[in-house]
Amino acid sequence: MSSSEDDQSSEDEFSDGEEDVLQAIFDAEDEEEEGEFEGFPIRLPENMNWTRTEFEANIEDYSLQCGPKENAPRQESALGYFQLFLENRLIEQITEFTNKNAVAKGAVDWKRTTTAEIKALLAVTIISNDLLVVPRDERYFLSGGNTSLFHTPGMRNIFSCRKRYFNLKKYVSFVDPEHEKTEDEARDVLYKIRNITRTINQKFFDLYNCHESVSVDEGMVPFKGRLKIKVRMPDKPVKYGIKLFMLCDSSNGYCKKFDVYVGSDERNAGNLGKTGKTVLNLLQGLENSHHRVYMDNFYTSPILFLAMKNIGLYGCGTVRNRKGFPMNELKAVQTRQRGDIAWLSWNGSMLALKWKDRKEIFALSTIHSSPVPRPAPRVRDIEDSGDEEGDDATVTRRVKERGQWRQLTISCPHLIKDYNKFMGGVDLHDQMTSVNKSKKQMRWYMRMFVKLLQMCVFNAYIIESHYKAHQGHGHRKRDLLSFKQELCIQLIGDFPSTHENSHKRRRSSNEYPERMDGVGEHMVCRGDGNDHRCAVCLKKQQEFMRMNRGVSKKDCPFKDRKSTFKCMKCNVYLCIGKEGSNCFVDYHSRLQYWL
Repeated sequence: MSSSEDDQSSEDEFSDGEEDVLQAIFDAEDEEEEGEFEGFPIRLPENMNWTRTEFEANIEDYSLQCGPKENAPRQESALGYFQLFLENRLIEQITEFTNKNAVAKGAVDWKRTTTAEIKALLAVTIISNDLLVVPRDERYFLSGGNTSLFHTPGMRNIFSCRKRYFNLKKYVSFVDPEHEKTEDEARDVLYKIRNITRTINQKFFDLYNCHESVSVDEGMVPFKGRLKIKVRMPDKPVKYGIKLFMLCDSSNGYCKKFDVYVGSDERNAGNLGKTGKTVLNLLQGLENSHHRVYMDNFYTSPILFLAMKNIGLYGCGTVRNRKGFPMNELKAVQTRQRGDIAWLSWNGSMLALKWKDRKEIFALSTIHSSPVPRPAPRVRDIEDSGDEEGDDATVTRRVKERGQWRQLTISCPHLIKDYNKFMGGVDLHDQMTSVNKSKKQMRWYMRMFVKLLQMCVFNAYIIESHYKAHQGHGHRKRDLLSFKQELCIQLIGDFPSTHENSHKRRRSSNEYPERMDGVGEHMVCRGDGNDHRCAVCLKKQQEFMRMNRGVSKKDCPFKDRKSTFKCMKCNVYLCIGKEGSNCFVDYHSRLQYWL
């Protein structure tokens, strides 16, 4: 290996002039307007000599205050936090474009939609994605007596007309159908969703400061139809679909920024590579914030970490055999047992490491100092391990020795432990904003819109947690499900009873019991036997006795009559054609049928 003098010479080669070149990274895209983009103007030092020289990482403290910014103040409700991202202005645009799209496509008997109706559609979209899922949306409107077990009256109270609901889904649009596309817009794969994607992405970035540690990874929007930008990701829970590059908070999963993969970029990315270019695009605007950025081996490279450090950002991640990384030198060092470490440093600012677990793991970091020697592995019986807290630089593994499972404690560098701790931000966000893929969807941009909707909901939930404790003393935790339920109720509001296109005024779900729903299905039939009391007569008697406790049952004017007839749907025995009343009609037409 090279001496420390060689290290000093390599440090001189990476001169201030090179740093000036690095400063031009984000100016490169502006130069594209003047001429053809030629890639990021950055290169590695010619002699990047790695040595086993101990060093202390010199990194600056995080410079931002994490949490909502001043333009994201406290709100009174879940809807208020949600509309920090999806503003009324954007919903009004969707309403306008939907009406234009319906007219342009010749919709028959189309009645103009309103923002209230579009908000109700958004609520139903959230509900149907993960709150109340059915195999096909048609099943929300089941009304036959033989399918009563599967009825969802709450959904029909929002959209009483099935045709209207499916027409809204059919003609909803996020771009102006009357707008004539430019050449660039015609080539843009994301044109149908570009406007709303750009607006929401900017809101994510502007309203919240992440914690010190963030992570970069991929998320997926499920889609199996024909689409130019569809990718296959065999290691992801969603194997086929649209790929998103995401920058998320490692602590809570807040999505700070995302970029939709639109196919291979033909432009030359220079020595930085296309993956490095992707990372720097996500980090644009965070210069000199001193974030700790964690990523996997798809992105990590020495040249990327040099570029990041020059703009005040630090990186850590697993690594492949990238240019400038001392893979051969590290492989030459034997690591025979679990917990063994081999490492090299460059210029006192970058650490390359190999750690032996079940297999060898390679990592690179500008965050961590050189590792210190650790004790040899210790083996203990699992039943004897108890709740003992281990060193923060060790991990435990279950191993089988002589037919018995035992607990093995091995050393683990801080770099690996921090990577495992902070790398999951994107996976957490992708899990909490998953899109239901069980229903067939022909239009890819609708799947993308549902993903954006879910991302807005989750980010709003995170911002609310800074103003409202989600784990109160003596109270049940306010989870994402509770937040979604409250949001959907507020999005719907009083839409069913005030919308101008409603056929009739409908009661709310709290006032509209099952027995009064679809009265045409409540048919009379003869029951078994003749020893059944009428439900209405019995209820009248019980209510009278409750209100007049001093009166004996004999003096009660309401007698509990018997009946041999019942309702087929309700399976309730009722009087029919009794003198002075008709209990069957009262039961199905009056809310308080005992009065």
